[in-house]
Amino acid sequence: MSFCTITDVHLIFQVWQTQDGSNFVRIMHEGTPVETLDWIPLDDFIGLLEENVPPNLFEACTVVTDD
Repeated sequence: MSFCTITDVHLIFQVWQTQDGSNFVRIMHEGTPVETLDWIPLDDFIGLLEENVPPNLFEACTVVTDD
């Protein structure tokens, strides 16, 4: 049984540094900025990842077939 669906998705994660040294992440989906994640502080983005991505992501999304 598979818990993850395999699809083609084009995501771009850009990390920008301002002149004052602040780091921001800009995320684009299929070439369009994701409004809720556009120019989010890098530390906030890392926090979102830690909260929402399971530490065993690879194992959770490994496709297992019923033979």
